Amino acid sequence: MGRARGHGHRRVHRPHHPPVRGRAPRRARPDGPLGRGHDLPSRPAPLRSLRDVQAPGGADRSGVSGDHGGRPSRRGRRFIGGGRDERVCLDGGARRGARAGWRGFPGVVRSHPRWYPERATMSRFLSPLEALCALDAGGRGIGRLVLPGAMVAAARSLLTARRVVFVTGFVPRSDWAAETDGPSGTVVLGRALRRLGATVAYLVDPPVRPLVRACLRALGEPRDLVAVSGVSATATAPGLEAVRDLRPTHLVAVERPGRAADGGYYNARGRSVAALNAPFDTLFLERPRGAVTIGVGDGGNEIGMGRVRGRVARDVPRGRRIGSVVRTDHLIVAGTSNWGAWGLVAHLTLLAGRDLLHTPDEEARLTRAMVAAGGVDGLTGEGRPSVDRLPIPVHQALLGTLRELTSHLMTRRGATPRAGEQETA
Repeated sequence: MGRARGHGHRRVHRPHHPPVRGRAPRRARPDGPLGRGHDLPSRPAPLRSLRDVQAPGGADRSGVSGDHGGRPSRRGRRFIGGGRDERVCLDGGARRGARAGWRGFPGVVRSHPRWYPERATMSRFLSPLEALCALDAGGRGIGRLVLPGAMVAAARSLLTARRVVFVTGFVPRSDWAAETDGPSGTVVLGRALRRLGATVAYLVDPPVRPLVRACLRALGEPRDLVAVSGVSATATAPGLEAVRDLRPTHLVAVERPGRAADGGYYNARGRSVAALNAPFDTLFLERPRGAVTIGVGDGGNEIGMGRVRGRVARDVPRGRRIGSVVRTDHLIVAGTSNWGAWGLVAHLTLLAGRDLLHTPDEEARLTRAMVAAGGVDGLTGEGRPSVDRLPIPVHQALLGTLRELTSHLMTRRGATPRAGEQETA
């Protein structure tokens, strides 16, 4: 029985036709139509061409592999990954859209545990509440920075918080006016934690102080501020030392600039704002022993974005220049930073069984109070009641949907929010 080499170095039996003497053996054709290196149309490997294409929704594809073969899938569908419980199915329309660079709703592909250590407390996919808060209404492509499960893990950590210190506020221009994204969401989250029994304090610099005070007044909250006298490192040092004396169990930054690779601080346009914002990220770089750190942002230049520094450099305009290198234990990326704070409150509502979210009417009151205190829209620079170019009705609509979705999820669990407890301090 004769044998010959061929078909990608595999031995092929030729029982009836022994090789002719003097004839050169066949050469292996690994790239031929039947070679082992060729991608058969019925296998998942054709999706190798999508390796460098953003997954539908801009979700995290790190750790998701489509390089190997497998059993032929059903016609018109392709699977990425290993076992069926870990694979993502793309129908024909989504597959064609992915090849064309389609960007849609986040949360299709799970995050790989190697890149997100809290895998014991994270879900495989974006939770419904995470997905809603990650809605990219401004079209900035933030879905590429979202870490599935981060919001859930952060909320579980905050549920047991005892002493929480917040830093918030971003001054994007030389007019010393702080933007409206950040302070209100921070105060809403602070109120929720205070109702759960935590001690809450806010570290603010001069431009942000009026906005935070206005928000606390609008919600009837005590104004426990740790204020600093200036934005320089010297003026900030006493405030940072006062925070360390509080021995916080959690440090939370909501829309607060973090230093870039060159040590500077930049707005979304790449202009330096180091002289306008106090270096509060020092607190996160030299955090008190045992403190859990949480960052909430929406642009790549905030505290916590060091967690996804590579993605910021690759996917955010001017990301290599403005991207923050300051990491946090948990990073929440949302359509606006306020929405990220709301998402944390919504998850706390589910975990604690208490209605902790504010209402759309309170949201309108908060935004108007910040504008009256000198706040401006961070993207337009105008002193109008809007956040990141989105007017009040847009935020009210999303907040209303968030409240309804949270209530629905609690009903499915067999629990209902105890609304009567939301008046208790």
